[in-house]
Amino acid sequence: MINPEIIKPIISEIYSKRYSNWKSSPTNINITKLHSGPYTDAFKCYVSNKNFPSLFVKCKINEDKISFNRDEYDFLSRLWNNCYDASKRLCIPEPIAFIEEKDLLVTNFVEGTLLSKHLTSFFYFSHIYNSKNIKNLISRVIDWLVDYERKLS
Repeated sequence: MINPEIIKPIISEIYSKRYSNWKSSPTNINITKLHSGPYTDAFKCYVSNKNFPSLFVKCKINEDKISFNRDEYDFLSRLWNNCYDASKRLCIPEPIAFIEEKDLLVTNFVEGTLLSKHLTSFFYFSHIYNSKNIKNLISRVIDWLVDYERKLS
């Protein structure tokens, strides 16, 4: 597990490069560890001043010590450059930085829910929901994938 304290100066440096009005020190940055998989450490980084966006920091290494963060950063950058940032419903977080020395992926923090959570809720509460809701959710995912394929071709 990565120590959240080493993330604070990195986030402070990112804020200072992106925002001319950033005058705070790393001690003003709050870090919350997020639920993640066994080979992933994920954090929400924010300051109490709402003038600065929250950032998402992820470190992901598999058993073979192979990092996938560089590939993910490059992929997110390509998606971001293809105007996916305009979508509020199915958005792509803006890739902010890849910190190679610490193997950290930094993006804007995006609130949302996972498709798997929707599916789990649907099947768990299937007596409450009707099949129209799940079809609508799957249809939205399909629309996003079709749009993605069209933009890349």
